Amino acid sequence: MTRRGPFAALATLALVAGLVFGPAIVRAQSRPWRELPLASASLEQKPQGEVALLGGFAAVRNYGTHAVVCVSFKNVAPQRARRVVFEFPFVDAGGTTVGTLTLDRKGEFSSNADIMTYASFGAWESATSSSGRRDRELNCIARPLGSAGSAFLRAHTVSYHVVRVEYDGGKVWTP
Repeated sequence: MTRRGPFAALATLALVAGLVFGPAIVRAQSRPWRELPLASASLEQKPQGEVALLGGFAAVRNYGTHAVVCVSFKNVAPQRARRVVFEFPFVDAGGTTVGTLTLDRKGEFSSNADIMTYASFGAWESATSSSGRRDRELNCIARPLGSAGSAFLRAHTVSYHVVRVEYDGGKVWTP
């Protein structure tokens, strides 16, 4: 019979644990992001400041170290917009806002032109890990943190609202 050292039992235990729990760990690591519903703050689906939201998505890293929100929108005003500022409150399961990201989108947004972002979180994830279309990234706010952020860990949904629109000729809309 071979004499085993004190760490042999630990090695055996680690091997058994790896066989039992390994698939769950691999699944968790293969899905490092958690998608969050991007939801209107009200039941009225009308443009805010003559800016209509066409779609979008939100996600946070499972460890709370990153968040991303992307939106597609349309300027429905008769004049060209030059700047649109969105706020994205992160809301916990109890309905409390636990943090907010702001997207300050500048450009030339013609009347009734769709200003598109990625079609889905998966498309964003693929594009950011390859040489995908970077112009769609302009409609995204991505926030990395040095360590876990409580707001990102507790977030259950992400809301949105337009807080400022600047138009040609100096006209400004704020709620």
